[in-house]
Amino acid sequence: PSNYTAPTPATPSMNETINSVRATLEYSRPTMWNANDIQRFKASVAIIVTRDCQTQYQRCLLQNQNATLNQNNIKISSGYPLQEGNNVVIVIYVTLPATNQRATVNVLPGNVLLSIMRNNPTHISSAVNALQVTGFQQVTLAPSTTTQPATQSATTKPVTVATAPNNDNMIIGLTLGIGGGIVLILFAFLGYYFKKNRSAMNRKEKSRELTKLYGEKFQELTKLNNL
Repeated sequence: PSNYTAPTPATPSMNETINSVRATLEYSRPTMWNANDIQRFKASVAIIVTRDCQTQYQRCLLQNQNATLNQNNIKISSGYPLQEGNNVVIVIYVTLPATNQRATVNVLPGNVLLSIMRNNPTHISSAVNALQVTGFQQVTLAPSTTTQPATQSATTKPVTVATAPNNDNMIIGLTLGIGGGIVLILFAFLGYYFKKNRSAMNRKEKSRELTKLYGEKFQELTKLNNL
C-alpha cells in the first residue's frame, strides 16, 4: 500500500556496522519502496550471497558449503531505505545462519558482501525494477574527535621550550669579563707604579738627608781642622 511505513530496524552493533555495504538504486522518477520492494530486494541479495558462499564458504566464514540464507538474514540498517531525488539509497549487512557459522562469527565480512553485490548488480536492480545499482561501498566508522581543554589543568606540567642562547647577553658577559680583567690589571699596575715611586721617593729623601747629614758633618770636621 502507498501508506506503508517500514518497521524500524534494530540499531546495528559496531561489528554489524563495519561489515555493512551501501548502494544506490537509480530510477527514472522519484520512487519510494514499499514492503514488497523491501522483501524482493532482500530475496535477491539472499540468493546471490547463498550461491557465492556455497562455492566459497571459507571466505564467508562458514563451516561448510551447505549454508542457505533467506530474507531474514539480510538486515537493513536503521534509517534506510532513504530516498535521494529519483534514487533509493540502502545500507545492509548479512547475518550468518546460526547452524553453520563459526564460533564468535555471526556477520558476513563486509568486503565479501561488497564483492558479491558488485558482481551481481543486474540481479539486484531487476528485483526492484531499478535502472541500475551504483555507488557500492563498505561502511566505515567516522573517526572520533576529542576536544582539548582551552586552559591548562592544575596537574598539567608547563611546556618548557628550549631557546637558543641570547647573543646579546653573551656579548655583555664577555665585555664585562674583559673589562673587569682590564680594570684589575690597571689597579695592579697603578699599585706597583705608586709603590715603586714611593720607594724611589723614599730613597731620594734618604739620599738628601744623608747628603745633608754628610754636609753638616763635613762642616763640623772643617771647623775642627781650622782650630
